[in-house]
Amino acid sequence: MRKKQKKAAARPLSSEVELERARTLTRMMAGFVHQFRTPLHIIASTGENLAEHSRMPKDMLPELDLLRRSTDRLHIAVSNLLAFAKGEPVEWVTASVNEPVNKVADFLKEECRKRNVELDMRQELELPLVRMQPALLEEVFLNFAMNGLEAMPQGGVLGLLSQKSSDGKSVRVIIGDTGQGMDARALKRLGQAFATGKKEGTGMGVYFACEILKTHHAEPRFKSTVGEGTVVTLTFPTVLLSSSQ
Repeated sequence: MRKKQKKAAARPLSSEVELERARTLTRMMAGFVHQFRTPLHIIASTGENLAEHSRMPKDMLPELDLLRRSTDRLHIAVSNLLAFAKGEPVEWVTASVNEPVNKVADFLKEECRKRNVELDMRQELELPLVRMQPALLEEVFLNFAMNGLEAMPQGGVLGLLSQKSSDGKSVRVIIGDTGQGMDARALKRLGQAFATGKKEGTGMGVYFACEILKTHHAEPRFKSTVGEGTVVTLTFPTVLLSSSQ
């Protein structure tokens, strides 16, 4: 009588394999970001030339100014993300999280207008200071905010809030939307490399954001309900708590 052979269970990819895939994609993205600099410079130069053209309609000047500010922000972001991907040191400063939040808000105002989304922005003005890399935090905040906008194709409300804890030992940046929301399975995978519910997404945007947050000793928390929206809470320790800084 033949012994029944046990079927080998399908094994999920190990964390080592996932990590190596993430490292490989990081190197690929670093190369892409490097190549991105040339067309970005061309776009910026073209925008400047058009703004200086004597026949340019005046009602186009605000749009060209938005183009200039956007390319300036992208240039800084590209340089800092390339440095981050290559493991190069990026300048640390002690400042309020409102600084990167405000820079992101300037960009979001126009995006919200185009998408019929209300930007609900609330800030505590006197916040304890945080040790940060401002340009990288801008990318983190913008990533979560743009994810929120994309979850509201029919319009809605995007919340952007900064506040300190009751004991002043931490600072929170809260980004919320009234969009499609996520189920428990998608929420659990959020922040993992290659985990995405978007048809053309890679899942690396939130992954890199979470990696940047780790370097800031910041804790991300996600809360989402299908059909109601998503809230991202990012908690940063104040400089008083960090004995190593």
